[in-house]
Amino acid sequence: MKFWFNGEIFDSENKVIAVDDRGFMLGDGLFETVLARDSLPLRLPAHLQRLRQGAELIDLQIGINNEELSSAFALVLNANNVDKGVLRLTASRGACERGLLPSSQNEPCLAITVTPVPPPKDEANAIIATSFRRDELSPLSRCKTLSYLGNVVARQEAESHGANEALLLNTQKRLAEATIANLFLVIGNRILTPPVTDGALPGTIRGEILAKFGAEEKELPIKSLNKASEGFLTNSLGIRPLLKVDGQTIGKGEIGPITSHLMSVLP
Repeated sequence: MKFWFNGEIFDSENKVIAVDDRGFMLGDGLFETVLARDSLPLRLPAHLQRLRQGAELIDLQIGINNEELSSAFALVLNANNVDKGVLRLTASRGACERGLLPSSQNEPCLAITVTPVPPPKDEANAIIATSFRRDELSPLSRCKTLSYLGNVVARQEAESHGANEALLLNTQKRLAEATIANLFLVIGNRILTPPVTDGALPGTIRGEILAKFGAEEKELPIKSLNKASEGFLTNSLGIRPLLKVDGQTIGKGEIGPITSHLMSVLP
């Protein structure tokens, strides 16, 4: 695999991360996962907008503009001779001395990699995680930071219960999202998703469904699952039906018409 690193293309065996990199040491950085089809990164403006918003929040200097980043994505696809794949942009604050406060002299490290598109996941059979909650009061809940350990723990919890996904509650015990996806429920023909203020990450497909398909943000207590006729999860790689939570089926326990339609037109 060839990848882009701070303006140059490298072979994967020719570059290693510095052991004092703040992304490696402290999770101090951001990332974006972008699906590419026909040599085009999908929803790239939305991804870069979220990256910039996160960078402003944590005072991370990206160092190059969006046009240069867009060109870097194209370079990675071309260097690997692929027209479809999963691109990942990782932005770390860079090398550092010990301590939490970053130096104003830090030079950020930017990397873009590409991997094959994974096969579609099975329909989601989820649990409600008890090991980790989304902190809706933290501004970091709105960023894709390099620290995903809480999500990892929740996903391990799901695996230990024979499930393949976990839904995350916030501190008020309301539904926020899944470990790697946004949550949508169809209740009375309304497409509902938890608001960002409840800890939901502002996902790119989530934003498109809100803007183009009449979905609404609404606080969703756990009991909303019993009222839903359909459920589905979204991330940048697509839409995944949610059929069961904690052993109870959502609606009829099958892919519903709204979910099926969205899967056919997105991403």
